[in-house]
Amino acid sequence: MTQQLITLTGINPSSPVPGKHREIRTNQGPSGGFVPGREAVIFCNKLASVGSGAIDGKGDALNTPVMVSDEADVIARAGRKSEALLLWRTFRRANPATTVLYLLLVPPGTGTATCDFTFATVPTGTGRIRIDSCGESEYVSFDSLDTVTTVAARVKDKINEIAHWPIAASNVNGVLTTAASWAGSRGDHYINKLRITIVTSGIAMTVTKGSVTAGSADDDQTTAIASLETMPIFYQVNPKVVTSAVTSTDNGIGEHMAAVAQWVAPQGGKEQVVYTGQVGTPSQATTVAISMNSEWAKHVHQEGSDWSCGMLASHHCGAVAYKEASHPGARMTDYGINSSDLYFVPPPFAVADRVTEAEKITLLNNGVSVIGFTSTGRGYIVRDVTTKSLHNGATDYRARSGHIPSVCADWVQLFQGEANSVMQPFVADDWTEGQRPIPQFSTPKDLKEVGRRCIGLRTGEGQFVTLDPSQVEAMVASLYAERQANGLSLSVGIAAVRHNDKRYLLVNETSPSI
Repeated sequence: MTQQLITLTGINPSSPVPGKHREIRTNQGPSGGFVPGREAVIFCNKLASVGSGAIDGKGDALNTPVMVSDEADVIARAGRKSEALLLWRTFRRANPATTVLYLLLVPPGTGTATCDFTFATVPTGTGRIRIDSCGESEYVSFDSLDTVTTVAARVKDKINEIAHWPIAASNVNGVLTTAASWAGSRGDHYINKLRITIVTSGIAMTVTKGSVTAGSADDDQTTAIASLETMPIFYQVNPKVVTSAVTSTDNGIGEHMAAVAQWVAPQGGKEQVVYTGQVGTPSQATTVAISMNSEWAKHVHQEGSDWSCGMLASHHCGAVAYKEASHPGARMTDYGINSSDLYFVPPPFAVADRVTEAEKITLLNNGVSVIGFTSTGRGYIVRDVTTKSLHNGATDYRARSGHIPSVCADWVQLFQGEANSVMQPFVADDWTEGQRPIPQFSTPKDLKEVGRRCIGLRTGEGQFVTLDPSQVEAMVASLYAERQANGLSLSVGIAAVRHNDKRYLLVNETSPSI
């Protein structure tokens, strides 16, 4: 038998254990039918008053993914005003029902973010107060000569009324105390971004925001991450707040990324994409994305957003999952501009925090998915990219486009399904010319034919096209199959469809001199 040429990273070809393994290698080319259902999971916290420190409100263990059916189910498990409810709603706004959704409830961190708002001076007329939180605005009214206690109580009642705002409020003598609904530093964002503004002028009353007392420490995701090892959940939302490089022992995103790297390796055999968010500066966003540097991760950025990192990641993931449910190679560029698009990221409070043209280039070149805004303030995806911007330490953008992991996963799943349906229990070398095939035997040529068929199914012969139809001959020519001691191997180079993201027009006016 000839020397085996196809080897997979981490797989010993002499191992006696049967198995079907695959490896997806991006950045490999020269520089320059049916969609399987995919599931999603959101890491999040619940309220301490619901369930206990070990179980949720329905008695299921924390640190274990639990499928949720609707908003009532989320509330029963995690509570009103929980991070779980907010992130679930944010995901579902972009993805009404196409994706099976799990919650991965993690015991919260320590310390609770708080801040006081002090109301002063009895109003001399009627007016309104605007409350801004989570990219939404609510209003309360007051009357002339209302006491500061009365006005603050109305604001308190409005904040407490809104089930998905993760803030609780209380009032004593016109001092409104607001607090994150759960412990941990991740609740700081909602208190920092909470604004209470008297929008009616000339009525004497004032409201002043005090300093924010931050939460002490974020949650530890180590146990929760480990619980995903045996679950083939494709979309994974991590709400952690990071502004510096992640590490494999940070109990959060870096550790999550290290685990996913193992799960998508041949030993793990799964396809999974991690979604994270960033509300810090463009420099912080690029630092985090570069440290992630994976085609199996996306880092979504909007500086100064009222939405938290978790909300940005959840919404962006929901939108991508919604589009990829009907086409694995879906184009997300400019998604959100049209009124029919389910993308609702609000503009930042400060106009200066909107991304500039120069920042777009830097962010995209460093693996950050950018959110832009129209002149009317409608949010949209400038371009959806993976965090992969470096290959062997050098700048390399061949795995940048955000649809690449989806296209690769789709083709692998298609191939495995097709191969499983035709492969026989025994293997042999390719039959010689004139030799009659023997039933119950598969050969390298048979496996190669499965690969050719799957290329055809994704370049025009099947339900949709996810591979570049102009590269069919090159992809088919790349097919190489060989026999192992007790199995068959196939190597193939696939080229994902390219999106129509640019159009140039040069107009030369040629009137003669007059």
